[in-house]
Amino acid sequence: GEQFKLAIKHVPNLTPGDGATDTIEGSVKGVKASEHKVVIYAYGDKWYVQPTVAEPLTDIEEDGTWEAKTHGGLEYAVLLVKPSYKPQATCQTLPKVGGDVVAVAKMKPKK
Repeated sequence: GEQFKLAIKHVPNLTPGDGATDTIEGSVKGVKASEHKVVIYAYGDKWYVQPTVAEPLTDIEEDGTWEAKTHGGLEYAVLLVKPSYKPQATCQTLPKVGGDVVAVAKMKPKK
Protein backbone atom coordinates (compact mmCIF):
# COMPACT_ATOMS: atom_id res chain seq x y z
CA GLY A 1 0.00 0.00 0.00
CA GLU A 2 0.92 3.63 -0.28
CA GLN A 3 2.80 5.09 2.65
CA PHE A 4 1.22 8.42 3.36
CA LYS A 5 0.56 10.54 6.40
CA LEU A 6 -2.17 13.06 7.09
CA ALA A 7 -1.37 15.34 10.02
CA ILE A 8 -3.11 18.24 11.74
CA LYS A 9 -0.54 20.67 13.17
CA HIS A 10 -2.77 23.30 14.71
CA VAL A 11 -6.45 23.81 15.48
CA PRO A 12 -8.01 26.95 16.95
CA ASN A 13 -9.54 27.06 20.41
CA LEU A 14 -12.83 28.79 19.59
CA THR A 15 -16.29 28.46 21.06
CA PRO A 16 -18.59 26.61 18.64
CA GLY A 17 -21.42 28.75 17.30
CA ASP A 18 -20.07 32.22 18.07
CA GLY A 19 -19.22 32.92 14.41
CA ALA A 20 -15.50 33.57 14.92
CA THR A 21 -12.97 31.89 12.63
CA ASP A 22 -9.29 31.10 12.94
CA THR A 23 -6.69 29.05 11.10
CA ILE A 24 -6.43 25.27 11.03
CA GLU A 25 -3.33 23.82 9.40
CA GLY A 26 -1.53 20.60 8.72
CA SER A 27 0.28 18.54 6.16
CA VAL A 28 0.15 15.44 4.04
CA LYS A 29 3.08 13.31 2.93
CA GLY A 30 3.34 10.59 0.34
CA VAL A 31 0.59 11.68 -2.02
CA LYS A 32 0.59 13.96 -5.04
CA ALA A 33 -0.80 17.26 -3.72
CA SER A 34 -2.38 18.20 -7.05
CA GLU A 35 -4.43 14.98 -7.08
CA HIS A 36 -5.91 15.40 -3.59
CA LYS A 37 -7.81 17.91 -1.46
CA VAL A 38 -8.59 18.16 2.21
CA VAL A 39 -12.04 18.54 3.72
CA ILE A 40 -12.26 20.07 7.19
CA TYR A 41 -15.08 19.48 9.65
CA ALA A 42 -15.67 21.13 13.02
CA TYR A 43 -17.88 19.43 15.60
CA GLY A 44 -20.54 21.32 17.53
CA ASP A 45 -23.83 19.45 17.83
CA LYS A 46 -22.81 17.65 14.63
CA TRP A 47 -19.95 17.89 12.10
CA TYR A 48 -20.01 21.05 9.95
CA VAL A 49 -17.89 21.40 6.82
CA GLN A 50 -15.40 24.29 6.91
CA PRO A 51 -14.83 27.05 6.03
CA THR A 52 -18.16 27.25 4.16
CA VAL A 53 -20.60 24.95 2.40
CA ALA A 54 -19.77 26.84 -0.83
CA GLU A 55 -16.05 26.06 -0.45
CA PRO A 56 -15.79 22.63 1.16
CA LEU A 57 -12.54 21.56 -0.53
CA THR A 58 -9.19 22.99 0.60
CA ASP A 59 -6.18 22.89 -1.72
CA ILE A 60 -2.94 21.19 -0.72
CA GLU A 61 0.22 23.14 -1.55
CA GLU A 62 2.99 21.51 -3.56
CA ASP A 63 5.06 21.05 -0.38
CA GLY A 64 2.20 19.08 1.17
CA THR A 65 0.99 21.73 3.58
CA TRP A 66 -2.59 22.97 3.80
CA GLU A 67 -4.44 25.59 5.79
CA ALA A 68 -7.90 27.05 5.96
CA LYS A 69 -10.19 29.10 8.14
CA THR A 70 -12.54 27.23 10.42
CA HIS A 71 -15.29 28.09 12.84
CA GLY A 72 -15.07 26.81 16.40
CA GLY A 73 -15.43 23.15 17.25
CA LEU A 74 -15.21 20.83 20.22
CA GLU A 75 -13.19 18.63 17.88
CA TYR A 76 -11.87 18.95 14.33
CA ALA A 77 -11.60 16.36 11.61
CA VAL A 78 -9.69 16.47 8.34
CA LEU A 79 -10.35 14.18 5.40
CA LEU A 80 -7.80 13.57 2.66
CA VAL A 81 -9.92 13.11 -0.45
CA LYS A 82 -9.86 12.85 -4.22
CA PRO A 83 -11.00 16.08 -5.96
CA SER A 84 -14.18 14.34 -7.15
CA TYR A 85 -15.37 13.93 -3.53
CA LYS A 86 -18.60 15.76 -2.68
CA PRO A 87 -18.59 16.57 1.03
CA GLN A 88 -21.82 16.78 2.99
CA ALA A 89 -22.51 20.19 4.56
CA THR A 90 -23.23 18.49 7.88
CA CYS A 91 -23.08 14.94 9.16
CA GLN A 92 -23.63 13.09 12.44
CA THR A 93 -20.81 10.64 11.79
CA LEU A 94 -17.69 11.18 9.72
CA PRO A 95 -17.22 9.36 6.43
CA LYS A 96 -15.10 6.24 6.60
CA VAL A 97 -11.97 5.66 4.56
CA GLY A 98 -12.81 4.16 1.18
CA GLY A 99 -13.71 5.33 -2.31
CA ASP A 100 -12.81 9.02 -2.58
CA VAL A 101 -11.82 9.26 1.11
CA VAL A 102 -8.13 8.38 1.43
CA ALA A 103 -7.50 9.19 5.11
CA VAL A 104 -9.11 10.79 8.16
CA ALA A 105 -7.42 12.59 11.08
CA LYS A 106 -8.94 14.19 14.18
CA MET A 107 -7.77 16.64 16.80
CA LYS A 108 -9.28 18.36 19.84
CA PRO A 109 -8.30 21.90 20.80
CA LYS A 110 -5.92 22.23 23.74
CA LYS A 111 -7.71 23.77 26.68
